[in-house]
Amino acid sequence: MDEFIKNNYFILDIIKRKATKQEIVEHNIIEKQYLAYYLYRILCKYEKMISNSISSRQKIIDIYTILRIPENYQGTCYPMAHKMTYNEQLLDVVILGVLDILKEVDANLNQSFGNKQYEELMEFINEKTLEEILINLKVLQRTFPNLGVTGVKPFLYEFFEQQNQLASQQQANQMNAESVPVEELPPPGQANGNVIFNNINGSA
Repeated sequence: MDEFIKNNYFILDIIKRKATKQEIVEHNIIEKQYLAYYLYRILCKYEKMISNSISSRQKIIDIYTILRIPENYQGTCYPMAHKMTYNEQLLDVVILGVLDILKEVDANLNQSFGNKQYEELMEFINEKTLEEILINLKVLQRTFPNLGVTGVKPFLYEFFEQQNQLASQQQANQMNAESVPVEELPPPGQANGNVIFNNINGSA
């Protein structure tokens, strides 16, 4: 288990270390989506055993909530094509959360015998070298080429939209400033709310 956890931390660290320059496609987020999905598949497959082996099932529910798994599908492996969040911070929470859950399961059960689901999980995990995990992630990407939730704008469009909104706000601010000429402003002694309001109406 320790090697599996370490390998997943290593993969997450490599993803985070990539260049942070703005790109049309945010590959870091897409790679995190597949890592999160890979770990989610392990969690959902062994959920009953895991739920009985950790301090609180709320930890699992929190993962499901972030992934927007419908309540009536919790306890099964819910298909995630076109449903995975693009929020990088939430993806980090899912990845690190599942790894923490697996560490707790191993700490509580590594001295136990006869738990067939735990033994099956450990057999699966012990086969997963770093290379094997990377191959699995590539297979997932080929099998499910679009994990991201539909209807979400790529960040490039969001960037231009933000720039347009900023330009519109600046133009509106300039128009508001120009709507009350300086020479029409009342003397400081008369600058009560009604006088200012009337002057603005008069300049419209």
